[in-house]
Amino acid sequence: MRTERLINVVLSDLALENLKLQDDLEVAINNAETIDDKVKTIKEILGKIVQNESSITKFQALITKPETTEENGKI
Repeated sequence: MRTERLINVVLSDLALENLKLQDDLEVAINNAETIDDKVKTIKEILGKIVQNESSITKFQALITKPETTEENGKI
């Protein structure tokens, strides 16, 4: 049961981080910076979003492997 809770906490934290990054992206798109600064900021935020989404995908793949389930006792 503790493992399931930990998994939920990690996934929730990663999802929350994704939402924060999307908000940052929206702010960057709508702010009054020069176009060069805006493009640089947007690219940095997009890189962070891609990295975070990759982390979510990798974590989900790891937790769905048969050797990491509670049923077979190999947590």
